Amino acid sequence: MQYVCRKRLTAGGMVYHAGAILPDGVILPERSGKLLKSGYIAELDQGAGQDKRETADGKVPVALFGGTDRGITVLLSPKELNLAFSIMQMNAEDSGKAIADITSENVLVLLHAADSRKKVKEAAKKQADKLISGAGGLNGAMGESKAADGSPNGDGV
Repeated sequence: MQYVCRKRLTAGGMVYHAGAILPDGVILPERSGKLLKSGYIAELDQGAGQDKRETADGKVPVALFGGTDRGITVLLSPKELNLAFSIMQMNAEDSGKAIADITSENVLVLLHAADSRKKVKEAAKKQADKLISGAGGLNGAMGESKAADGSPNGDGV
């Protein structure tokens, strides 16, 4: 059984960090239950091996883990990933302005979960609330985003 590391872990003389895929046999079967319960590791889906990281429509699954032992996975197009990482590299003021134009709920979820800056988290939450209360609803979550002018652009950005 393969596992993904969720917290820093030393196993088999190696140090693994969050997100690392642990090779087969590194975790002893008698220790796996304890490590799973304590949140250090999670089972890696057999169908989602390292070779296949994209879905049929070209979107990449991104696993987000919070303070609890349950996480969520959001699907993002390469353009959405690029946008999210570009915003994470901006200063807080510029990123707040850029977030106001985002129409994809998945990008907003990623920014809220991955960026530790208070201003960015607040801007992402505010934009998500705006999308929820807007006439179009949460189209970004369904992959049916619309541009600011109302025309579909197909990638949620």
